[in-house]
Amino acid sequence: MFRLYYSETKNEQHWILCGRMAEPWVEEVRSLWRQARAKAPHARAAIDLNDVTVIDAAGKELLQEMQSAGAKFVVTGVENRYIVENLDQGGGTDLFEDYGTVRSDITR
Repeated sequence: MFRLYYSETKNEQHWILCGRMAEPWVEEVRSLWRQARAKAPHARAAIDLNDVTVIDAAGKELLQEMQSAGAKFVVTGVENRYIVENLDQGGGTDLFEDYGTVRSDITR
């Protein structure tokens, strides 16, 4: 099972991903991601992964695509944080967004 919440403003895109970031859901998310980025390619993108339970190889590949486009990630949990920190083998805390900032205007 997978669920996605999305909100946008003129300058920001906020994504909350929940559940299994695995096929077949990854292709759906990729399609939505590309549509949103084409619509506002310079908007700040924040991806909340706190409620993701599984990230498979396809999910990692999509996260790499998002990272390459400048997305920042909100992550808790050892396994998901490790995956995100090692997307490009460079690690670094600049991949992460402040939790309070991202969730402030999104309601579930």
